[in-house]
Amino acid sequence: DLDTVSKAVNQGGIHRFLQKPWDRRALRQAVQQGLEWYRLIRENRELTDGLKTKNAQLEEKARVLRDSERRFRELADLLPEIVFETDADTRLTFANRATSELLNRSAGDLLQGVRMADIVTPGLPDPPPGPAGATARWEGTVAGRHGEIIPVQVSCCPIVQQETVCGWRGIAVDVSDRKRAEDERARAEKLEALRDMSAGVSHNLNNLLTGVLVPAEMLRELDESPGVKENAQTIYIAATLAAQLVRRLHLATWGQEDESCPVPVGVAVVDAVRAAQLRWQGWADRPRNAITVDLDVVDVPAVKATATGLTDVLENLMMNAAESMPDGGRISVSVRRSGDEVRVQVQDQGGGMDADTRRRALEPFFTTRMDIGRGLGLATARAALDRWGGGIELDSTPGAGTTATVRLRLSAEPEVGEADPSA
Repeated sequence: DLDTVSKAVNQGGIHRFLQKPWDRRALRQAVQQGLEWYRLIRENRELTDGLKTKNAQLEEKARVLRDSERRFRELADLLPEIVFETDADTRLTFANRATSELLNRSAGDLLQGVRMADIVTPGLPDPPPGPAGATARWEGTVAGRHGEIIPVQVSCCPIVQQETVCGWRGIAVDVSDRKRAEDERARAEKLEALRDMSAGVSHNLNNLLTGVLVPAEMLRELDESPGVKENAQTIYIAATLAAQLVRRLHLATWGQEDESCPVPVGVAVVDAVRAAQLRWQGWADRPRNAITVDLDVVDVPAVKATATGLTDVLENLMMNAAESMPDGGRISVSVRRSGDEVRVQVQDQGGGMDADTRRRALEPFFTTRMDIGRGLGLATARAALDRWGGGIELDSTPGAGTTATVRLRLSAEPEVGEADPSA
Protein backbone atom coordinates (compact mmCIF):
# COMPACT_ATOMS: atom_id res chain seq x y z
CA ASP A 1 0.00 0.00 0.00
CA LEU A 2 1.00 3.65 -0.29
CA ASP A 3 1.70 3.97 3.46
CA THR A 4 4.16 1.06 3.38
CA VAL A 5 5.81 2.38 0.21
CA SER A 6 6.12 5.83 1.77
CA LYS A 7 7.79 4.37 4.90
CA ALA A 8 10.09 2.23 2.74
CA VAL A 9 11.06 5.26 0.65
CA ASN A 10 11.64 7.49 3.70
CA GLN A 11 13.22 4.92 6.08
CA GLY A 12 14.99 2.83 3.43
CA GLY A 13 16.50 5.91 1.85
CA ILE A 14 15.63 4.81 -1.70
CA HIS A 15 14.97 8.43 -2.70
CA ARG A 16 18.71 8.81 -2.75
CA PHE A 17 18.86 6.35 -5.60
CA LEU A 18 16.02 7.85 -7.74
CA GLN A 19 16.90 10.25 -10.49
CA LYS A 20 14.63 12.01 -12.88
CA PRO A 21 13.38 11.10 -15.34
CA TRP A 22 12.35 7.87 -13.53
CA ASP A 23 12.95 4.53 -15.05
CA ARG A 24 10.08 2.18 -14.17
CA ARG A 25 12.42 -0.80 -13.76
CA ALA A 26 14.84 1.15 -11.59
CA LEU A 27 11.92 2.53 -9.60
CA ARG A 28 10.56 -0.96 -8.97
CA GLN A 29 13.97 -2.25 -7.81
CA ALA A 30 14.42 0.73 -5.56
CA VAL A 31 11.00 0.26 -3.97
CA GLN A 32 11.60 -3.48 -3.48
CA GLN A 33 14.99 -2.76 -1.90
CA GLY A 34 13.42 -0.20 0.39
CA LEU A 35 10.69 -2.64 1.43
CA GLU A 36 13.32 -5.33 2.21
CA TRP A 37 15.38 -2.92 4.30
CA TYR A 38 12.27 -1.84 6.14
CA ARG A 39 11.42 -5.49 6.88
CA LEU A 40 14.91 -6.12 8.19
CA ILE A 41 14.83 -3.03 10.37
CA ARG A 42 11.47 -4.07 11.86
CA GLU A 43 12.65 -7.67 12.51
CA ASN A 44 15.85 -6.39 14.11
CA ARG A 45 13.81 -4.11 16.38
CA GLU A 46 11.54 -7.04 17.33
CA LEU A 47 14.54 -9.30 17.99
CA THR A 48 16.19 -6.58 20.06
CA ASP A 49 13.04 -6.11 22.11
CA GLY A 50 12.74 -9.90 22.52
CA LEU A 51 16.37 -10.18 23.69
CA LYS A 52 15.81 -7.38 26.20
CA THR A 53 12.78 -9.22 27.55
CA LYS A 54 14.71 -12.51 27.71
CA ASN A 55 17.62 -10.82 29.45
CA ALA A 56 15.26 -9.27 31.98
CA GLN A 57 13.67 -12.66 32.61
CA LEU A 58 17.09 -14.33 32.99
CA GLU A 59 18.24 -11.60 35.35
CA GLU A 60 15.09 -12.08 37.45
CA LYS A 61 15.65 -15.84 37.56
CA ALA A 62 19.28 -15.30 38.54
CA ARG A 63 18.17 -12.91 41.30
CA VAL A 64 15.64 -15.47 42.57
CA LEU A 65 18.35 -18.17 42.54
CA ARG A 66 20.77 -15.91 44.40
CA ASP A 67 18.10 -15.11 47.00
CA SER A 68 17.25 -18.81 47.32
CA GLU A 69 20.92 -19.74 47.75
CA ARG A 70 21.36 -16.96 50.31
CA ARG A 71 18.33 -18.15 52.28
CA PHE A 72 19.57 -21.74 52.11
CA ARG A 73 22.99 -20.76 53.43
CA GLU A 74 21.52 -18.56 56.17
CA LEU A 75 19.14 -21.30 57.28
CA ALA A 76 21.91 -23.92 57.11
CA ASP A 77 24.20 -21.71 59.20
CA LEU A 78 21.48 -21.35 61.84
CA LEU A 79 21.28 -25.12 62.34
CA PRO A 80 23.47 -26.74 65.01
CA GLU A 81 23.74 -29.89 62.90
CA ILE A 82 26.21 -30.66 60.13
CA VAL A 83 24.74 -29.66 56.73
CA PHE A 84 26.75 -30.59 53.65
CA GLU A 85 26.81 -31.01 49.89
CA THR A 86 29.32 -33.05 47.91
CA ASP A 87 30.23 -33.71 44.32
CA ALA A 88 30.00 -37.14 42.71
CA ASP A 89 33.36 -38.11 44.29
CA THR A 90 31.98 -37.22 47.79
CA ARG A 91 34.25 -34.16 48.05
CA LEU A 92 32.62 -31.33 50.00
CA THR A 93 31.23 -28.47 47.95
CA PHE A 94 29.31 -26.86 50.82
CA ALA A 95 29.52 -27.04 54.62
CA ASN A 96 27.59 -24.88 57.06
CA ARG A 97 28.98 -22.90 59.98
CA ALA A 98 28.27 -25.67 62.53
CA THR A 99 30.52 -28.02 60.56
CA SER A 100 33.38 -25.52 60.66
CA GLU A 101 32.93 -24.87 64.37
CA LEU A 102 32.59 -28.54 65.30
CA LEU A 103 35.71 -29.56 63.39
CA ASN A 104 37.61 -26.32 64.09
CA ARG A 105 38.33 -25.90 60.37
CA SER A 106 37.47 -22.97 58.12
CA ALA A 107 34.89 -23.32 55.36
CA GLY A 108 37.60 -22.64 52.80
CA ASP A 109 39.73 -25.45 54.21
CA LEU A 110 36.80 -27.89 54.17
CA LEU A 111 36.18 -27.18 50.48
CA GLN A 112 39.76 -28.02 49.49
CA GLY A 113 39.20 -31.64 48.54
CA VAL A 114 37.94 -32.86 51.95
CA ARG A 115 35.76 -35.96 51.57
CA MET A 116 32.81 -36.93 53.73
CA ALA A 117 34.77 -39.99 54.93
CA ASP A 118 37.29 -37.55 56.46
CA ILE A 119 34.50 -36.15 58.65
CA VAL A 120 31.95 -38.90 59.28
CA THR A 121 32.87 -42.52 59.95
CA PRO A 122 31.66 -44.40 58.01
CA GLY A 123 31.39 -41.91 55.16
CA LEU A 124 29.00 -41.87 52.23
CA PRO A 125 28.30 -45.40 50.99
CA ASP A 126 30.04 -46.45 47.79
CA PRO A 127 28.09 -47.31 45.74
CA PRO A 128 25.19 -45.42 47.34
CA PRO A 129 22.18 -47.57 48.25
CA GLY A 130 18.81 -47.27 46.58
CA PRO A 131 17.71 -45.69 43.32
CA ALA A 132 18.39 -42.11 42.31
CA GLY A 133 16.32 -39.82 44.52
CA ALA A 134 16.19 -42.25 47.44
CA THR A 135 17.32 -41.12 50.90
CA ALA A 136 20.20 -42.97 52.56
CA ARG A 137 20.34 -43.11 56.36
CA TRP A 138 22.96 -44.58 58.67
CA GLU A 139 24.60 -43.95 62.02
CA GLY A 140 28.23 -43.00 62.37
CA THR A 141 30.60 -40.92 64.45
CA VAL A 142 32.30 -37.54 64.15
CA ALA A 143 35.54 -36.53 65.86
CA GLY A 144 34.94 -33.17 67.55
CA ARG A 145 37.37 -30.27 67.82
CA HIS A 146 38.73 -31.60 71.14
CA GLY A 147 39.00 -35.21 69.95
CA GLU A 148 35.71 -36.31 71.49
CA ILE A 149 33.74 -38.93 69.56
CA ILE A 150 30.21 -37.75 68.77
CA PRO A 151 27.56 -40.23 67.57
CA VAL A 152 25.53 -38.89 64.64
CA GLN A 153 22.69 -39.99 62.40
CA VAL A 154 23.32 -39.12 58.76
CA SER A 155 20.53 -38.57 56.23
CA CYS A 156 21.32 -37.63 52.64
CA CYS A 157 19.90 -37.83 49.14
CA PRO A 158 21.57 -37.69 45.74
CA ILE A 159 21.73 -34.52 43.66
CA VAL A 160 20.42 -35.60 40.25
CA GLN A 161 20.90 -33.65 37.02
CA GLN A 162 19.81 -35.05 33.67
CA GLU A 163 19.19 -38.45 35.26
CA THR A 164 22.79 -38.57 36.54
CA VAL A 165 23.87 -38.45 40.20
CA CYS A 166 26.32 -35.57 40.39
CA GLY A 167 26.59 -35.23 44.17
CA TRP A 168 25.01 -35.65 47.58
CA ARG A 169 23.17 -33.33 49.92
CA GLY A 170 22.47 -34.18 53.55
CA ILE A 171 22.57 -33.53 57.28
CA ALA A 172 24.29 -35.23 60.24
CA VAL A 173 22.43 -34.91 63.55
CA ASP A 174 24.11 -35.29 66.94
CA VAL A 175 22.33 -38.19 68.72
CA SER A 176 24.38 -38.10 71.92
CA ASP A 177 21.33 -37.23 74.04
CA ARG A 178 19.31 -40.04 72.46
CA LYS A 179 22.13 -42.51 73.05
CA ARG A 180 22.43 -41.43 76.66
CA ALA A 181 18.67 -41.75 77.12
CA GLU A 182 18.73 -45.23 75.60
CA ASP A 183 21.63 -46.23 77.86
CA GLU A 184 19.83 -44.83 80.91
CA ARG A 185 16.64 -46.66 79.99
CA ALA A 186 18.55 -49.92 79.50
CA ARG A 187 20.35 -49.35 82.79
CA ALA A 188 17.08 -48.68 84.61
CA GLU A 189 15.53 -51.85 83.19
CA LYS A 190 18.59 -53.89 84.11
CA LEU A 191 18.70 -52.37 87.58
CA GLU A 192 15.02 -53.14 88.13
CA ALA A 193 15.63 -56.77 87.17
CA LEU A 194 18.67 -56.92 89.45
CA ARG A 195 16.65 -55.46 92.32
CA ASP A 196 14.02 -58.16 91.99
CA MET A 197 16.73 -60.79 91.84
CA SER A 198 18.82 -59.37 94.67
CA ALA A 199 15.83 -59.12 97.01
CA GLY A 200 15.26 -62.86 96.83
CA VAL A 201 18.94 -63.80 96.71
CA SER A 202 19.86 -61.57 99.66
CA HIS A 203 17.07 -62.93 101.84
CA ASN A 204 17.77 -66.59 101.10
CA LEU A 205 21.56 -66.33 101.23
CA ASN A 206 21.50 -64.39 104.49
CA ASN A 207 19.38 -67.14 106.03
CA LEU A 208 21.79 -69.79 104.74
CA LEU A 209 24.88 -67.87 105.82
CA THR A 210 23.48 -67.41 109.32
CA GLY A 211 23.38 -71.18 109.58
CA VAL A 212 27.06 -71.28 108.65
CA LEU A 213 28.44 -68.30 110.54
CA VAL A 214 26.92 -69.11 113.95
CA PRO A 215 28.24 -72.71 114.14
CA ALA A 216 31.61 -71.63 112.74
CA GLU A 217 31.98 -68.94 115.39
CA MET A 218 30.96 -71.36 118.14
CA LEU A 219 33.56 -73.86 116.95
CA ARG A 220 36.25 -71.16 116.95
CA GLU A 221 35.48 -70.20 120.55
CA LEU A 222 34.62 -73.55 122.13
CA ASP A 223 36.76 -76.18 120.42
CA GLU A 224 40.40 -76.23 121.56
CA SER A 225 41.65 -78.53 118.80
CA PRO A 226 44.05 -76.56 116.56
CA GLY A 227 42.87 -78.33 113.42
CA VAL A 228 39.20 -77.68 114.19
CA LYS A 229 39.84 -74.03 115.12
CA GLU A 230 41.76 -73.48 111.85
CA ASN A 231 39.04 -75.05 109.74
CA ALA A 232 36.37 -73.14 111.65
CA GLN A 233 38.27 -69.91 111.01
CA THR A 234 38.44 -70.72 107.28
CA ILE A 235 34.70 -71.39 107.21
CA TYR A 236 33.98 -68.21 109.15
CA ILE A 237 36.12 -66.03 106.84
CA ALA A 238 34.56 -67.52 103.70
CA ALA A 239 31.03 -67.06 105.05
CA THR A 240 31.85 -63.49 106.11
CA LEU A 241 33.10 -62.67 102.60
CA ALA A 242 29.94 -64.18 101.16
CA ALA A 243 27.81 -62.05 103.52
CA GLN A 244 29.75 -58.94 102.45
CA LEU A 245 29.14 -59.81 98.81
CA VAL A 246 25.40 -60.11 99.48
CA ARG A 247 25.47 -56.71 101.22
CA ARG A 248 27.31 -55.13 98.30
CA LEU A 249 24.79 -56.61 95.89
CA HIS A 250 21.99 -55.09 97.96
CA LEU A 251 23.72 -51.69 98.10
CA ALA A 252 24.38 -51.69 94.35
CA THR A 253 20.73 -52.26 93.56
CA TRP A 254 18.79 -50.73 96.46
CA GLY A 255 21.28 -48.35 98.06
CA GLN A 256 21.69 -47.52 101.73
CA GLU A 257 18.73 -46.70 103.91
CA ASP A 258 20.66 -44.18 106.04
CA GLU A 259 19.45 -40.59 105.78
CA SER A 260 21.91 -38.11 104.33
CA CYS A 261 23.42 -35.39 106.48
CA PRO A 262 26.10 -32.68 106.16
CA VAL A 263 29.47 -34.38 105.66
CA PRO A 264 32.90 -32.65 105.62
CA VAL A 265 34.55 -33.75 102.39
CA GLY A 266 38.12 -33.34 103.59
CA VAL A 267 37.58 -35.76 106.49
CA ALA A 268 35.99 -38.34 104.19
CA VAL A 269 38.92 -38.06 101.74
CA VAL A 270 41.53 -38.58 104.46
CA ASP A 271 39.62 -41.54 105.94
CA ALA A 272 39.25 -43.11 102.49
CA VAL A 273 42.98 -42.72 101.73
CA ARG A 274 43.93 -44.36 105.04
CA ALA A 275 41.53 -47.26 104.50
CA ALA A 276 42.70 -47.81 100.92
CA GLN A 277 46.38 -47.66 101.91
CA LEU A 278 45.88 -50.33 104.56
CA ARG A 279 44.36 -52.58 101.92
CA TRP A 280 46.86 -52.17 99.10
CA GLN A 281 49.92 -52.14 101.37
CA GLY A 282 49.02 -55.71 102.26
CA TRP A 283 49.18 -56.88 98.64
CA ALA A 284 51.89 -59.49 98.24
CA ASP A 285 52.49 -58.91 94.52
CA ARG A 286 53.97 -55.42 94.81
CA PRO A 287 56.21 -53.37 97.15
CA ARG A 288 54.58 -51.81 100.18
CA ASN A 289 55.14 -48.22 99.01
CA ALA A 290 54.68 -48.80 95.26
CA ILE A 291 51.61 -46.54 95.27
CA THR A 292 51.74 -42.94 96.46
CA VAL A 293 48.89 -40.49 96.98
CA ASP A 294 49.03 -36.75 96.28
CA LEU A 295 46.32 -34.77 98.07
CA ASP A 296 45.14 -31.34 96.93
CA VAL A 297 42.25 -30.62 99.28
CA VAL A 298 40.95 -27.10 99.81
CA ASP A 299 38.40 -26.01 102.39
CA VAL A 300 34.89 -26.48 100.98
CA PRO A 301 31.39 -26.48 102.55
CA ALA A 302 29.84 -29.69 103.81
CA VAL A 303 28.00 -31.84 101.28
CA LYS A 304 24.84 -33.92 101.29
CA ALA A 305 25.86 -37.57 101.89
CA THR A 306 26.50 -40.02 104.69
CA ALA A 307 29.93 -40.11 106.33
CA THR A 308 30.37 -43.88 105.95
CA GLY A 309 28.85 -43.92 102.48
CA LEU A 310 31.06 -41.12 101.11
CA THR A 311 34.16 -42.72 102.60
CA ASP A 312 33.22 -46.04 100.97
CA VAL A 313 32.66 -44.35 97.58
CA LEU A 314 36.06 -42.64 97.64
CA GLU A 315 37.79 -45.78 98.96
CA ASN A 316 36.32 -47.78 96.07
CA LEU A 317 37.64 -45.25 93.55
CA MET A 318 41.11 -45.32 95.09
CA MET A 319 41.16 -49.12 95.12
CA ASN A 320 40.19 -49.17 91.45
CA ALA A 321 42.98 -46.67 90.75
CA ALA A 322 45.50 -48.77 92.64
CA GLU A 323 44.43 -51.99 90.89
CA SER A 324 44.91 -50.31 87.50
CA MET A 325 48.62 -49.79 88.29
CA PRO A 326 50.17 -53.27 88.83
CA ASP A 327 53.66 -51.77 88.73
CA GLY A 328 52.78 -48.97 91.12
CA GLY A 329 52.29 -45.29 90.46
CA ARG A 330 50.74 -42.10 91.75
CA ILE A 331 47.11 -41.40 92.65
CA SER A 332 46.15 -37.71 92.65
CA VAL A 333 43.13 -36.63 94.70
CA SER A 334 41.77 -33.08 94.50
CA VAL A 335 38.77 -31.34 96.07
CA ARG A 336 37.27 -28.18 94.59
CA ARG A 337 34.01 -26.27 94.78
CA SER A 338 32.21 -25.65 91.48
CA GLY A 339 29.09 -23.53 91.80
CA ASP A 340 26.56 -25.23 94.05
CA GLU A 341 28.47 -28.51 94.20
CA VAL A 342 31.79 -29.96 95.31
CA ARG A 343 33.90 -32.05 92.95
CA VAL A 344 36.34 -34.71 94.08
CA GLN A 345 38.71 -36.01 91.39
CA VAL A 346 40.66 -39.26 91.68
CA GLN A 347 43.26 -39.60 88.93
CA ASP A 348 45.55 -42.59 88.31
CA GLN A 349 48.43 -43.48 85.99
CA GLY A 350 47.02 -46.84 84.93
CA GLY A 351 46.30 -48.31 81.53
CA GLY A 352 43.03 -46.43 81.03
CA MET A 353 39.84 -47.69 79.38
CA ASP A 354 38.46 -47.73 75.86
CA ALA A 355 35.11 -46.13 75.06
CA ASP A 356 33.04 -49.31 75.47
CA THR A 357 34.63 -50.21 78.82
CA ARG A 358 34.18 -46.65 80.08
CA ARG A 359 30.52 -46.69 79.03
CA ARG A 360 29.81 -49.93 80.91
CA ALA A 361 32.08 -49.41 83.91
CA LEU A 362 29.25 -48.20 86.16
CA GLU A 363 26.99 -51.19 85.43
CA PRO A 364 26.50 -53.77 88.22
CA PHE A 365 28.66 -56.87 87.75
CA PHE A 366 30.62 -55.41 84.85
CA THR A 367 34.35 -55.95 85.39
CA THR A 368 37.51 -56.56 83.41
CA ARG A 369 38.87 -58.69 86.27
CA MET A 370 37.51 -62.06 87.27
CA ASP A 371 38.10 -62.02 91.05
CA ILE A 372 35.08 -62.83 93.20
CA GLY A 373 33.01 -59.84 94.22
CA ARG A 374 34.20 -57.64 91.39
CA GLY A 375 31.89 -55.41 89.38
CA LEU A 376 29.91 -53.92 92.27
CA GLY A 377 32.18 -51.14 93.60
CA LEU A 378 31.44 -48.48 90.98
CA ALA A 379 27.80 -49.53 90.73
CA THR A 380 27.45 -49.12 94.51
CA ALA A 381 29.14 -45.71 94.32
CA ARG A 382 26.84 -44.58 91.54
CA ALA A 383 23.72 -45.73 93.41
CA ALA A 384 24.79 -43.80 96.53
CA LEU A 385 25.66 -40.63 94.60
CA ASP A 386 22.38 -40.73 92.69
CA ARG A 387 20.55 -41.00 95.98
CA TRP A 388 22.37 -37.95 97.36
CA GLY A 389 21.61 -35.92 94.24
CA GLY A 390 25.19 -36.06 92.94
CA GLY A 391 26.86 -38.11 90.25
CA ILE A 392 30.05 -39.64 88.91
CA GLU A 393 31.87 -39.16 85.60
CA LEU A 394 34.72 -41.21 84.14
CA ASP A 395 37.25 -39.73 81.74
CA SER A 396 39.72 -42.22 80.39
CA THR A 397 41.92 -42.92 77.38
CA PRO A 398 43.79 -46.18 76.74
CA GLY A 399 47.36 -45.75 77.91
CA ALA A 400 46.69 -42.39 79.58
CA GLY A 401 45.05 -43.34 82.89
CA THR A 402 41.60 -42.60 84.27
CA THR A 403 40.08 -39.63 86.07
CA ALA A 404 36.95 -40.24 88.15
CA THR A 405 35.03 -37.10 89.10
CA VAL A 406 32.55 -37.30 91.97
CA ARG A 407 29.95 -34.53 92.07
CA LEU A 408 28.36 -33.77 95.46
CA ARG A 409 25.61 -31.32 96.27
CA LEU A 410 26.22 -28.73 98.95
CA SER A 411 24.29 -29.46 102.11
CA ALA A 412 21.50 -27.07 103.02
CA GLU A 413 21.94 -27.97 106.70
CA PRO A 414 24.77 -26.77 108.95
CA GLU A 415 27.59 -29.20 109.55
CA VAL A 416 27.40 -31.22 112.74
CA GLY A 417 28.99 -29.13 115.52
CA GLU A 418 28.74 -25.94 113.47
CA ALA A 419 26.94 -23.00 115.04
CA ASP A 420 23.67 -21.94 113.51
CA PRO A 421 24.20 -18.32 112.37
CA SER A 422 20.51 -17.55 112.91
CA ALA A 423 20.65 -18.58 116.58
